[in-house]
Amino acid sequence: MARAGLLIILTAGPFLVFLFLYVFGKNNFELDRYTLQIPDFLKQNEGVRQSKGAFLLMDTSDSFGNSAELNRQLKRISAFWEDAGSSPQILQIDSKTSAIAVRSTINWFEKDSVLNTVTAKGAGMKALPQPPRSFLFDKDKTLRGVYSLINSKSVDTLMLEYRILLAN
Repeated sequence: MARAGLLIILTAGPFLVFLFLYVFGKNNFELDRYTLQIPDFLKQNEGVRQSKGAFLLMDTSDSFGNSAELNRQLKRISAFWEDAGSSPQILQIDSKTSAIAVRSTINWFEKDSVLNTVTAKGAGMKALPQPPRSFLFDKDKTLRGVYSLINSKSVDTLMLEYRILLAN
């Protein structure tokens, strides 16, 4: 009798835990979704128009004092692209000197910009990191994340979120 009770607990226990998490659990690994679409000046870029997958915009302005760390992180990202077997379309611009960025009506190239975002926890706002940084867009050309290119944790987050976009 005791063995039958133990067997029932051992088989029903994981099912009940799964059922509890399925009903009450929340997906905290959902990627942030910004309210911005890819700006018009990038829609005119031939490579961007033909891109079927993710797209990465790299703003490398203000990297003078951090060039060694930036190069180290870019090497990590390049190794990640090779390991992942695919890489997003990459456009590199300098927001301070690029005429493309000056013509843009969207002002998210400013250092202290704050963007509206929708996270797993609900609506919110996020401050942009200072350049050098990158903007990750999904296949629908919606901004999914902004990452500092001189911060190892931020680059790790970029690589993780790109893997999640690949899985979707």
